[in-house]
Amino acid sequence: MLAARLHKPNSPLDLDEVPVPEIGRNDVLVRVEASGICHSELHTISGLFPPPRFPVTLGHEGAGIAEKAGDAVKDIQAGDRVALYYMATCGRCHYCLIGREHLCDSVGYLGLDFDGTFAEYVSVPSGSIVKLPKKISFEHGAIAGCAVVTSFHATAIGGVKPGSTVAIYGIGGVGFHGVQQAKLFGASKVIAIDIADEKLRLARHVGADEIVNSADEDPVKKIKELTGGEGVDVAFEYIGLRKTIEQSIHSTRKGGVAVMVGMSGSNIEIRQLDFLSKEAQLRTAWGHTREDLKRLLNLIEAGRVDLSKSVTHRFPLREVNQALDVLRKKTGNPVRIVLSRQ
Repeated sequence: MLAARLHKPNSPLDLDEVPVPEIGRNDVLVRVEASGICHSELHTISGLFPPPRFPVTLGHEGAGIAEKAGDAVKDIQAGDRVALYYMATCGRCHYCLIGREHLCDSVGYLGLDFDGTFAEYVSVPSGSIVKLPKKISFEHGAIAGCAVVTSFHATAIGGVKPGSTVAIYGIGGVGFHGVQQAKLFGASKVIAIDIADEKLRLARHVGADEIVNSADEDPVKKIKELTGGEGVDVAFEYIGLRKTIEQSIHSTRKGGVAVMVGMSGSNIEIRQLDFLSKEAQLRTAWGHTREDLKRLLNLIEAGRVDLSKSVTHRFPLREVNQALDVLRKKTGNPVRIVLSRQ
């Protein structure tokens, strides 16, 4: 089969012909029909998230058709449409047993710790399989497994509820869906912040009540103006930049919550007394749970989450390096880029 593999850091992916993976008793072989490209793939290529071995097939957002299942797998059959939960967990540690398996002590990540979805076939543990409703396309099933469900999980972590005011920093592949999730959870006012007017127009299309181009004005000051001088109840940072993380923290009202979602290797700096005196909270959202993905797919199937504007770029698997370059350079303001088999 064809697989796009990283052989060394800071290099293009090689298009290798490799054997179709073998499966164990508890595994499922999936024919990959669609695979989303996430910014974390760029982090792996750059060395921020180094894989434990080279070469490794990248990709963790995937959907397709189950080809065959190991003899210990009872709930997945050949021909089932499936979406992938990109973590492999032990099922035995404290976090797995309390339903927070995304924090598993022995977690392994698809496309990092084991070969991922930038291939024609992928082998995954049966616990990393979620059945995909017929109404949901493979493209949407693929991106649901990270780009969409990450913001779903973060919105819950932030405690958004009916009537909340919300700021979303970064209208990329995850923040774009964060706007929708905030509205889904009942936010009365959602303020979208980015430096690209096209992304802000998309945010408006999916429910943002106010948009702020932070290249033109101070977003913290503008958010205060839009909230009667108070700030928002919940601010989300979906980029992973020190500046925007600090801005999101300063955008919250007294008793407000700032949620870090974007990944960064940077330190941040806040004046402790300023934060302490308004009894604010700083929270983090890491990935999502398997149950989050199941609930989200139900919402997509029911038409409560609209992904019609989510996939902005499409490439065949053989053009994966061109696709990565589009994301790296932000050519055409990509929301989500999807690879297909052909």
